[in-house]
Amino acid sequence: MDSSPSGQKHKGTNISNAVDATAPSAHAVDIQVHKIDGERLTASVIPGQTTGQDIGVQLNLGAQAEESFLASASGDKLGMTQNTSTVTQKMIDESTGGRWSLLRVGVQVNILAGLEKGNVQNYNPDQPTALIISGDCLEANLIPQLIRKGANMGDHMDYHMAQSPGQGNFMDAHKIRMYNDITWQGDCNIVCVAVANFPHPRAYSECPEDVQPFSRENVHEYVGKYRLAMDAVHHHCTRPFEQFATVPMGTMMGHIKWGEHEFLLSQLVPQLKGYLSEIVPVKNLDFLVYDEKWVEALSHGADEVVM
Repeated sequence: MDSSPSGQKHKGTNISNAVDATAPSAHAVDIQVHKIDGERLTASVIPGQTTGQDIGVQLNLGAQAEESFLASASGDKLGMTQNTSTVTQKMIDESTGGRWSLLRVGVQVNILAGLEKGNVQNYNPDQPTALIISGDCLEANLIPQLIRKGANMGDHMDYHMAQSPGQGNFMDAHKIRMYNDITWQGDCNIVCVAVANFPHPRAYSECPEDVQPFSRENVHEYVGKYRLAMDAVHHHCTRPFEQFATVPMGTMMGHIKWGEHEFLLSQLVPQLKGYLSEIVPVKNLDFLVYDEKWVEALSHGADEVVM
Protein backbone atom coordinates (compact mmCIF):
# COMPACT_ATOMS: atom_id res chain seq x y z
CA MET A 1 0.00 0.00 0.00
CA ASP A 2 1.52 3.32 -1.13
CA SER A 3 1.53 5.83 1.72
CA SER A 4 3.11 8.73 -0.20
CA PRO A 5 1.11 12.00 -0.13
CA SER A 6 -1.03 12.83 -3.09
CA GLY A 7 -0.34 16.55 -2.77
CA GLN A 8 -3.87 17.39 -3.85
CA LYS A 9 -6.99 18.35 -1.90
CA HIS A 10 -10.44 17.52 -3.19
CA LYS A 11 -13.73 19.19 -2.45
CA GLY A 12 -17.22 17.78 -2.63
CA THR A 13 -18.21 14.25 -3.46
CA ASN A 14 -18.31 14.30 -7.27
CA ILE A 15 -15.70 12.02 -8.82
CA SER A 16 -14.97 14.67 -11.47
CA ASN A 17 -13.35 16.78 -8.76
CA ALA A 18 -10.69 14.11 -8.31
CA VAL A 19 -10.02 12.86 -11.85
CA ASP A 20 -10.11 14.13 -15.42
CA ALA A 21 -13.41 12.80 -16.70
CA THR A 22 -12.45 13.81 -20.27
CA ALA A 23 -9.54 11.38 -20.39
CA PRO A 24 -10.02 8.70 -23.09
CA SER A 25 -9.91 5.84 -20.54
CA ALA A 26 -12.32 7.50 -18.11
CA HIS A 27 -15.32 5.28 -17.42
CA ALA A 28 -16.89 5.56 -13.98
CA VAL A 29 -18.10 2.41 -12.23
CA ASP A 30 -20.18 2.32 -9.05
CA ILE A 31 -18.93 0.06 -6.25
CA GLN A 32 -20.77 -0.93 -3.08
CA VAL A 33 -18.76 -0.38 0.11
CA HIS A 34 -19.71 -2.13 3.34
CA LYS A 35 -18.89 -0.14 6.47
CA ILE A 36 -17.96 -1.73 9.78
CA ASP A 37 -21.37 -0.93 11.26
CA GLY A 38 -23.14 -2.71 8.37
CA GLU A 39 -24.10 0.43 6.45
CA ARG A 40 -23.69 0.18 2.68
CA LEU A 41 -22.42 3.13 0.69
CA THR A 42 -21.82 3.72 -3.01
CA ALA A 43 -18.69 5.23 -4.53
CA SER A 44 -17.94 6.05 -8.16
CA VAL A 45 -14.51 4.96 -9.35
CA ILE A 46 -12.49 5.14 -12.56
CA PRO A 47 -9.95 2.32 -13.00
CA GLY A 48 -6.40 3.61 -12.94
CA GLN A 49 -7.41 7.07 -11.73
CA THR A 50 -9.49 6.98 -8.53
CA THR A 51 -7.41 6.76 -5.34
CA GLY A 52 -8.39 5.60 -1.88
CA GLN A 53 -8.26 9.22 -0.81
CA ASP A 54 -10.79 10.14 -3.53
CA ILE A 55 -13.12 7.41 -2.27
CA GLY A 56 -12.71 8.63 1.33
CA VAL A 57 -13.86 12.07 0.21
CA GLN A 58 -16.89 10.61 -1.59
CA LEU A 59 -17.90 8.59 1.46
CA ASN A 60 -17.53 11.62 3.76
CA LEU A 61 -15.42 9.61 6.21
CA GLY A 62 -13.87 12.63 7.91
CA ALA A 63 -11.69 11.60 10.88
CA GLN A 64 -12.58 7.92 10.31
CA ALA A 65 -10.43 7.94 7.18
CA GLU A 66 -7.26 7.99 9.31
CA GLU A 67 -8.27 4.70 10.96
CA SER A 68 -9.61 2.92 7.88
CA PHE A 69 -8.61 1.28 4.63
CA LEU A 70 -10.64 -0.11 1.74
CA ALA A 71 -10.30 -3.81 0.90
CA SER A 72 -11.51 -5.40 -2.33
CA ALA A 73 -13.04 -8.88 -2.38
CA SER A 74 -9.64 -10.28 -3.41
CA GLY A 75 -7.88 -8.56 -0.49
CA ASP A 76 -6.19 -5.64 -2.29
CA LYS A 77 -5.93 -2.60 -0.02
CA LEU A 78 -6.24 1.14 -0.46
CA GLY A 79 -5.50 3.66 2.26
CA MET A 80 -8.03 6.43 2.66
CA THR A 81 -5.61 9.32 3.34
CA GLN A 82 -2.33 10.42 1.76
CA ASN A 83 -2.50 7.57 -0.73
CA THR A 84 -1.80 7.68 -4.46
CA SER A 85 -2.50 4.01 -5.25
CA THR A 86 -5.49 3.71 -7.57
CA VAL A 87 -8.39 1.32 -8.01
CA THR A 88 -7.56 -1.09 -10.84
CA GLN A 89 -9.83 -2.86 -13.28
CA LYS A 90 -8.60 -6.13 -11.78
CA MET A 91 -9.88 -5.11 -8.33
CA ILE A 92 -13.27 -4.25 -9.82
CA ASP A 93 -13.50 -7.49 -11.80
CA GLU A 94 -12.51 -9.66 -8.83
CA SER A 95 -15.00 -7.88 -6.56
CA THR A 96 -17.96 -8.44 -8.90
CA GLY A 97 -20.36 -10.53 -6.86
CA GLY A 98 -18.15 -10.02 -3.81
CA ARG A 99 -17.84 -6.98 -1.62
CA TRP A 100 -15.69 -3.96 -0.90
CA SER A 101 -15.18 -3.49 2.82
CA LEU A 102 -14.14 -0.52 4.88
CA LEU A 103 -11.87 -2.01 7.55
CA ARG A 104 -9.96 -0.77 10.56
CA VAL A 105 -6.21 -0.46 10.37
CA GLY A 106 -4.47 -3.14 12.42
CA VAL A 107 -6.41 -6.32 11.53
CA GLN A 108 -3.88 -9.12 10.96
CA VAL A 109 -4.45 -12.50 9.27
CA ASN A 110 -1.57 -14.97 9.12
CA ILE A 111 -1.33 -18.20 7.11
CA LEU A 112 0.67 -20.88 8.96
CA ALA A 113 1.26 -23.56 6.37
CA GLY A 114 2.70 -27.01 5.89
CA LEU A 115 3.22 -30.18 7.87
CA GLU A 116 4.92 -28.34 10.73
CA LYS A 117 3.57 -24.78 10.91
CA GLY A 118 0.06 -25.71 9.79
CA ASN A 119 -0.31 -28.68 12.12
CA VAL A 120 -2.78 -28.19 14.99
CA GLN A 121 -0.63 -30.42 17.21
CA ASN A 122 2.33 -28.04 16.78
CA TYR A 123 0.37 -24.82 17.23
CA ASN A 124 1.46 -22.84 20.29
CA PRO A 125 0.04 -19.31 20.08
CA ASP A 126 1.56 -16.52 22.13
CA GLN A 127 -1.83 -15.06 23.03
CA PRO A 128 -4.98 -16.62 24.55
CA THR A 129 -6.65 -18.08 21.48
CA ALA A 130 -10.11 -19.34 20.51
CA LEU A 131 -9.76 -22.21 18.03
CA ILE A 132 -12.50 -22.72 15.41
CA ILE A 133 -12.83 -26.08 13.63
CA SER A 134 -15.57 -27.99 11.82
CA GLY A 135 -17.34 -31.24 12.53
CA ASP A 136 -19.75 -33.51 10.69
CA CYS A 137 -22.79 -33.59 12.99
CA LEU A 138 -20.59 -31.66 15.47
CA GLU A 139 -18.10 -34.52 15.74
CA ALA A 140 -14.72 -32.98 14.89
CA ASN A 141 -11.81 -35.12 13.72
CA LEU A 142 -9.32 -32.55 15.03
CA ILE A 143 -10.37 -33.12 18.65
CA PRO A 144 -8.22 -36.31 18.90
CA GLN A 145 -5.24 -34.29 17.65
CA LEU A 146 -5.75 -31.79 20.45
CA ILE A 147 -5.96 -34.64 22.94
CA ARG A 148 -2.65 -36.02 21.61
CA LYS A 149 -1.24 -32.52 22.03
CA GLY A 150 -2.09 -32.76 25.74
CA ALA A 151 -5.63 -31.37 25.98
CA ASN A 152 -8.23 -32.59 28.42
CA MET A 153 -11.29 -31.33 26.53
CA GLY A 154 -13.66 -31.40 29.50
CA ASP A 155 -17.39 -30.94 29.02
CA HIS A 156 -18.99 -29.21 26.06
CA MET A 157 -22.20 -27.29 25.44
CA ASP A 158 -24.10 -26.78 22.19
CA TYR A 159 -25.47 -23.34 21.34
CA HIS A 160 -28.05 -22.56 18.68
CA MET A 161 -27.02 -19.25 17.11
CA ALA A 162 -30.43 -18.41 15.67
CA GLN A 163 -29.52 -14.88 14.57
CA SER A 164 -26.31 -15.82 12.77
CA PRO A 165 -25.79 -17.13 9.21
CA GLY A 166 -25.87 -20.86 8.55
CA GLN A 167 -26.04 -23.33 5.69
CA GLY A 168 -29.27 -24.67 4.21
CA ASN A 169 -32.19 -26.10 6.13
CA PHE A 170 -30.67 -29.20 7.67
CA MET A 171 -31.21 -29.82 11.35
CA ASP A 172 -28.87 -27.88 13.64
CA ALA A 173 -27.31 -25.90 10.78
CA HIS A 174 -26.87 -22.97 13.19
CA LYS A 175 -25.52 -24.99 16.09
CA ILE A 176 -22.00 -24.54 17.51
CA ARG A 177 -20.39 -26.90 20.01
CA MET A 178 -18.26 -25.06 22.59
CA TYR A 179 -15.46 -26.59 24.64
CA ASN A 180 -14.84 -24.10 27.44
CA ASP A 181 -13.30 -26.37 30.08
CA ILE A 182 -10.04 -27.30 28.37
CA THR A 183 -7.02 -28.02 30.55
CA TRP A 184 -3.57 -28.81 29.21
CA GLN A 185 -0.73 -31.11 30.15
CA GLY A 186 1.90 -28.42 29.73
CA ASP A 187 1.50 -24.90 28.40
CA CYS A 188 -0.92 -23.98 25.61
CA ASN A 189 -2.83 -20.77 25.04
CA ILE A 190 -5.85 -22.36 23.33
CA VAL A 191 -8.55 -21.40 25.84
CA CYS A 192 -11.68 -22.64 24.04
CA VAL A 193 -12.68 -24.59 20.93
CA ALA A 194 -15.75 -23.91 18.79
CA VAL A 195 -16.97 -26.64 16.42
CA ALA A 196 -19.04 -25.44 13.45
CA ASN A 197 -21.70 -27.91 12.35
CA PHE A 198 -21.54 -29.49 8.88
CA PRO A 199 -24.09 -32.09 7.72
CA HIS A 200 -23.32 -35.77 7.46
CA PRO A 201 -21.66 -36.30 4.03
CA ARG A 202 -24.50 -38.60 2.93
CA ALA A 203 -26.95 -35.71 3.27
CA TYR A 204 -25.81 -34.18 -0.03
CA SER A 205 -27.09 -37.18 -1.96
CA GLU A 206 -29.93 -38.25 0.33
CA CYS A 207 -31.44 -34.78 1.03
CA PRO A 208 -30.47 -32.62 -1.97
CA GLU A 209 -33.41 -30.23 -1.48
CA ASP A 210 -32.22 -29.24 2.00
CA VAL A 211 -28.45 -29.54 1.69
CA GLN A 212 -26.27 -28.41 -1.21
CA PRO A 213 -22.47 -28.37 -1.33
CA PHE A 214 -20.91 -24.95 -0.99
CA SER A 215 -20.16 -23.16 -4.27
CA ARG A 216 -19.67 -19.65 -5.59
CA GLU A 217 -23.47 -19.30 -5.66
CA ASN A 218 -23.68 -19.63 -1.86
CA VAL A 219 -20.23 -18.37 -0.86
CA HIS A 220 -21.83 -16.15 1.80
CA GLU A 221 -23.08 -19.28 3.56
CA TYR A 222 -19.60 -20.80 3.51
CA VAL A 223 -18.03 -17.69 5.02
CA GLY A 224 -21.01 -17.65 7.38
CA LYS A 225 -19.83 -20.92 8.94
CA TYR A 226 -16.74 -19.14 10.25
CA ARG A 227 -18.68 -16.09 11.35
CA LEU A 228 -21.24 -18.30 13.07
CA ALA A 229 -18.47 -19.89 15.16
CA MET A 230 -16.87 -16.52 15.86
CA ASP A 231 -20.24 -15.22 17.07
CA ALA A 232 -20.53 -18.20 19.41
CA VAL A 233 -17.04 -17.62 20.79
CA HIS A 234 -17.72 -13.93 21.21
CA HIS A 235 -20.89 -14.62 23.24
CA HIS A 236 -20.13 -17.90 25.00
CA CYS A 237 -16.37 -18.34 25.55
CA THR A 238 -15.98 -18.20 29.33
CA ARG A 239 -12.31 -17.20 29.37
CA PRO A 240 -10.57 -14.10 27.99
CA PHE A 241 -9.17 -14.53 24.49
CA GLU A 242 -7.19 -12.17 22.29
CA GLN A 243 -7.26 -13.86 18.88
CA PHE A 244 -8.90 -16.50 16.71
CA ALA A 245 -7.29 -19.46 14.98
CA THR A 246 -9.00 -21.70 12.45
CA VAL A 247 -8.45 -24.18 9.61
CA PRO A 248 -9.81 -24.45 6.03
CA MET A 249 -13.17 -26.02 6.81
CA GLY A 250 -15.20 -28.38 4.66
CA THR A 251 -12.48 -29.20 2.10
CA MET A 252 -13.13 -32.94 2.39
CA MET A 253 -16.19 -35.23 2.43
CA GLY A 254 -18.02 -33.44 -0.39
CA HIS A 255 -18.93 -30.30 1.55
CA ILE A 256 -17.61 -28.10 -1.30
CA LYS A 257 -18.70 -28.50 -4.91
CA TRP A 258 -16.01 -30.00 -7.12
CA GLY A 259 -13.88 -27.28 -8.71
CA GLU A 260 -15.02 -24.51 -6.36
CA HIS A 261 -12.50 -24.98 -3.54
CA GLU A 262 -10.02 -22.34 -4.69
CA PHE A 263 -12.70 -19.70 -5.24
CA LEU A 264 -14.35 -20.23 -1.86
CA LEU A 265 -11.04 -20.22 0.00
CA SER A 266 -9.95 -17.05 -1.78
CA GLN A 267 -12.95 -15.24 -0.28
CA LEU A 268 -12.25 -16.16 3.32
CA VAL A 269 -9.45 -13.81 4.35
CA PRO A 270 -10.92 -10.62 2.86
CA GLN A 271 -14.38 -11.29 4.26
CA LEU A 272 -13.23 -12.48 7.68
CA LYS A 273 -11.08 -9.37 7.96
CA GLY A 274 -14.30 -7.45 7.66
CA TYR A 275 -15.75 -9.42 10.54
CA LEU A 276 -12.64 -8.94 12.69
CA SER A 277 -12.95 -5.21 12.11
CA GLU A 278 -16.33 -5.35 13.84
CA ILE A 279 -14.99 -7.10 16.96
CA VAL A 280 -12.83 -4.97 19.23
CA PRO A 281 -10.21 -5.74 20.46
CA VAL A 282 -9.94 -9.07 18.58
CA LYS A 283 -7.97 -8.19 15.45
CA ASN A 284 -5.87 -11.30 14.82
CA LEU A 285 -6.58 -14.56 13.02
CA ASP A 286 -4.21 -17.47 12.36
CA PHE A 287 -5.12 -19.92 9.58
CA LEU A 288 -3.60 -23.38 10.15
CA VAL A 289 -3.19 -24.87 6.67
CA TYR A 290 -1.81 -28.41 6.92
CA ASP A 291 -2.44 -29.19 3.25
CA GLU A 292 -0.19 -26.84 1.27
CA LYS A 293 -2.31 -27.06 -1.88
CA TRP A 294 -4.76 -24.58 -0.30
CA VAL A 295 -2.14 -21.98 0.63
CA GLU A 296 -2.20 -20.00 -2.61
CA ALA A 297 -5.98 -19.61 -2.60
CA LEU A 298 -6.08 -18.60 1.07
CA SER A 299 -3.26 -16.09 0.67
CA HIS A 300 -5.52 -13.49 -1.00
CA GLY A 301 -5.51 -10.60 1.47
CA ALA A 302 -3.32 -12.34 4.07
CA ASP A 303 -0.73 -10.24 5.87
CA GLU A 304 1.85 -12.98 6.31
CA VAL A 305 2.43 -16.52 5.07
CA VAL A 306 4.73 -18.70 7.19
CA MET A 307 5.80 -22.11 5.91
